[in-house]
Amino acid sequence: MLFTAMCTCVVLQTVISAAEVALPDKNQWKLHDGTILKGKAYAFGYELCFIQRRSGKIVLNGQRLADPSSNALLRKICEEKQIPLDDPKQLQQILSKQPFAQLVEPYFTVKYHADDGRDRQIPALLLAPEEVQLLRPMFEVWRAEKQREHEERVRQAQELQNQQMMLAMQAQALQAQQAMALAAEAEAYAANRNADANERAASAAERNAAANKKQADELEKIRRNRR
Repeated sequence: MLFTAMCTCVVLQTVISAAEVALPDKNQWKLHDGTILKGKAYAFGYELCFIQRRSGKIVLNGQRLADPSSNALLRKICEEKQIPLDDPKQLQQILSKQPFAQLVEPYFTVKYHADDGRDRQIPALLLAPEEVQLLRPMFEVWRAEKQREHEERVRQAQELQNQQMMLAMQAQALQAQQAMALAAEAEAYAANRNADANERAASAAERNAAANKKQADELEKIRRNRR
């Protein structure tokens, strides 16, 4: 289908917020099976579909395929992915080989205000081809905007990462400078202590020399007096 063919161009998220695009002013939408859906479309959306195998049964988003819409969505997704559905065992075999026994497939939706006052969304896969063609130009605008927003988020995240790396490098450089300053301060302190010790040793040596000289002088004086 026209919408799912472009899934890989948009980053996978649980839900992408509504785009600011003007959708056709109409209150009826035809589905591929001829059913008429009543409601005013206001935005595009994006969902992930979980196809799982539980207790030998196929479930869609955790629910058994109990309604025509779920069955139709499953068939359309499998048709797009060329997954055979003629034999349920084939799908079960495919799922059994997947991680967690499930397939995760993205699909686009059209959000609309239903006649009962509630906001709902219909998978674009289920719309009739003519409705898809009508929505294609607006969808392209929406998809381009979503891609631009994603690229901007990636750019901002990269800038933030670069800033964090720069701050980390600056912090490391500052720590290195502080360590060098502390080492230099410790060396200066040790040098001062050594200088003080040397000065005290020199003073003590001078005092000892003076005392020895005085003692020598006194002994010389005594010898002279004895003569």
